[in-house]
Amino acid sequence: MSRSVYHAPPPPATVVARLFSPRHLGGTRLAVAGAVGYNMVMSPPSAKRRNGRRNAAAAARPAVDPPTSGDEVPLWRLRLASCLLAIAVFGLYSRSLGNRFLNWDDNKYVYANVNIQHGLTADSVRWAFSPTWYASNYHPLTWLSHALDIEWFGLDAPWGHHLTSILLHAANTALVAIVLCRLTGRLWPSVIVAALFGLHPVHVESVAWVSERKDVLSTLFMLLCLWAYVAYVRRPRPWRYALVAVALVLSLLAKPMAVTLPAVLLLLDFWPLRRLSLKTVAEKLPLAAIVAISSVVTFWAQDRGGATRDLETLGLATRAGHAVCAYAMYLVKTFAPWPGSLVPYYPLPDRGGDAVTNASLVVAAMVLLGLTVLVAVQRHRRPCMAVGWLLYVGMLVPVIGLVQVGTQIMADRYLYVPAVGLFIAMVWLAAEFVSSRPRLVPAAVAATVAVLATLSWLTWQQQRYWADSETFWTYVVGRYPESPQALNQLGRVHTDAGRRQEAIECYRRAVEAAARQAKPGQRAEHVGARTNLGNRYLEMGQLDEAMKHYQLALRANPDYGLAHNGVGAVLFEQGRRSEALVHLRRAAQLMPDHAPCHRNLAAALLSQPQSEAEVNEAVEHLKTAIHLAPRNPDPYQLMAEALARKGDTAAARRYVEMYRRLSGE
Repeated sequence: MSRSVYHAPPPPATVVARLFSPRHLGGTRLAVAGAVGYNMVMSPPSAKRRNGRRNAAAAARPAVDPPTSGDEVPLWRLRLASCLLAIAVFGLYSRSLGNRFLNWDDNKYVYANVNIQHGLTADSVRWAFSPTWYASNYHPLTWLSHALDIEWFGLDAPWGHHLTSILLHAANTALVAIVLCRLTGRLWPSVIVAALFGLHPVHVESVAWVSERKDVLSTLFMLLCLWAYVAYVRRPRPWRYALVAVALVLSLLAKPMAVTLPAVLLLLDFWPLRRLSLKTVAEKLPLAAIVAISSVVTFWAQDRGGATRDLETLGLATRAGHAVCAYAMYLVKTFAPWPGSLVPYYPLPDRGGDAVTNASLVVAAMVLLGLTVLVAVQRHRRPCMAVGWLLYVGMLVPVIGLVQVGTQIMADRYLYVPAVGLFIAMVWLAAEFVSSRPRLVPAAVAATVAVLATLSWLTWQQQRYWADSETFWTYVVGRYPESPQALNQLGRVHTDAGRRQEAIECYRRAVEAAARQAKPGQRAEHVGARTNLGNRYLEMGQLDEAMKHYQLALRANPDYGLAHNGVGAVLFEQGRRSEALVHLRRAAQLMPDHAPCHRNLAAALLSQPQSEAEVNEAVEHLKTAIHLAPRNPDPYQLMAEALARKGDTAAARRYVEMYRRLSGE
């Protein structure tokens, strides 16, 4: 009778190691990890030798095993983690609830957008989906979301508009965790990636800026598209594929950033779904067709709106150099978002931004090439690296600057989704490293908590720069003092606050900076700053000085409507009515959505009407001005005068009453 031998249970470190292994992290039970450790301790020497051979064979396989189904993760854990993440993100961004609207696109998108000022109506829905190319974009769902905010909160409650953006970002954070867990079957890495996404300060621009509602809204539908795709892969059905296509369309209708989504699905087919084949490539063709249509519409809208730059002003080689440096700088801002490094506006080098030197270009190219070679070599052993890197690189392609839109070389908002690729690669590699070194688990947990706490503090601090227009542009000008755009916007802030001399100083600095940035043999003008200078001198009664600046603006851009409006105003003040009408009519023609142009033209027509036709023309322009700016009392007073001239005294009285109510008389 053999004597029984007592074997001690495995040490806790062994259990933790199995629990955090790539195969079991997030989805397995503690009992399974304990059983594996117990079996290793109980095995006789011969079994241990066999296990050693198996381990050697396993080492030759990919370091990250194919993922298990997300269904293996207890649903309550996933729900709890997602809810806690959303709550944490909402609390972190609650600081933005006190922010105001900015004078940077918020006027176009919300408080001065007459098309949605009455909230969600049949007219606003019709306008949103019509091809107006307003604000150089076509994103009807974004317009409808702003209209819904106005319906709920009005125009005098910016906190409500910020609340919607924060809620969307919190929902996106929860969805990142859910979708990643469904894709990989690993709870805690998915939660950590989602936490990095939700708490990282580089995303403040997308959340704290009301005009970037399109970012958070488009991403919501993008993540729902990925969730629907996972369901389709598990149980392929035509209606499930239709859900994928519908979610893609909705994402594109919020912002065309989702044009890379079919390529993203192919990357997920490679890893973690492990189903990449010619069949799955063909499967994406209908989605690619949808994306192609959206791309054409987007380029048309941006080109019609004058947002793009041609190759003559910004050559292809220059664009490629900017793109390389931008890719490298996005890496820096993701992994080292130090205070002061994140700026709301990064102007191009020829617009007051940081110079792109040959040395910086070479270093950036070497870094990108080295990382690309590394992930290519490791694509089979560590496919998470390849997928994460290609998600980052690929999703930035539409906004990296090869098709230059605007005057910025890069923008933090463009990282809103691409940064997730970097987070996936980093977290999955860290999980693999820790799983084979169980003694590092406490240190890894502490490091994760420290990183998330630091990012949260940075995000809280970054939000203060978005509090109001003055804080915003003062910060940007402090970082880029030679940016004509930033100086002009700061001048507008001073103008709105009644600080005329400070405004003039900013406008002067803007036009001088633009002149210094001109290429040899060319004269550069910032027509906006020139026109604003003219406006300030016109207010002070210095007509000759005002006319000089307006004419300089028109020399640089003969079709600049605001400058025509200014010239017309000066000529009218000088008593040259017929000449003034030429410029004022041209201004109204060039800027049909600008209420002051219509108001000024109507005032000139009514000053000394030569015929009934001029009175009728004035009435039509006043109707437009009232429609565009219903809260401005001046057009109501002029309308009352015009109707009185036409003999419609009853209607004139109504407009007088509306004028008194709006002006507070």
